[in-house]
Amino acid sequence: MQPALIRTIDHLRQGLESCPWRSRYEEVQEPIPGHRLILENEGQTYGVNIWDLCFQVCFANYQAQPFGDNLPENNQALAVEIDQDLFNDQGEVDWTKLDHKARHCVEAFLAALPTVGHS
Repeated sequence: MQPALIRTIDHLRQGLESCPWRSRYEEVQEPIPGHRLILENEGQTYGVNIWDLCFQVCFANYQAQPFGDNLPENNQALAVEIDQDLFNDQGEVDWTKLDHKARHCVEAFLAALPTVGHS
């Protein structure tokens, strides 16, 4: 998970350089300890748990949950499947594929941000 976290944070940093949204991170303890990225622009606030973005990189068909909404109850399990495309024929992580998927997930997240102040 750490390589996915590092690549995700780096791609967020790069993507936010040209983004009109102001960003900040806040530490969270729920649903698991980590950080939430908070984006603010013209009175609107949007956020995502960084681990959710990392899970989206590492797992097949995982959708990040803004502000942790719609997470299963504590006694429910969330079934996930490791994205096998991130591994080479020897079963080792393919770092190029991991980097590309992290970039794609971050770009999709940033592209999905609401357009503010445009009609």
